Amino acid sequence: MFTDLELVAAGRRVKALTWGARGGVPVMLVHGFPDTPHGWGVIGQALADAGAFVVAPFLRGYAGSPPERDTTLRDLGDDVCALVTALGVERLHLVGHDWGAEAVNAAVGLAPEKF
Repeated sequence: MFTDLELVAAGRRVKALTWGARGGVPVMLVHGFPDTPHGWGVIGQALADAGAFVVAPFLRGYAGSPPERDTTLRDLGDDVCALVTALGVERLHLVGHDWGAEAVNAAVGLAPEKF
């Protein structure tokens, strides 16, 4: 079962779903288009059962967070990096699907030390 979480990352409010307990191995799951973090339910729970703390954020444009302008891959990569900081972890495992894979790829290019 997931829990709702709201973070402030780089001045933006970001809603997310979580599975597992803080202190577990941190994992971020990034959804694609037109999906939502709910699509990670089975995987999120399985990872939590294995000892992970799983966070699946809503990307820009989802969950009442309309973008101020057209979103770029750089924006999505910056968002993922900011979420790592907002979670208070130094590094985490990162998984992306579809458009989320583009965000993940951008984030790793911007700050490989975080992943």
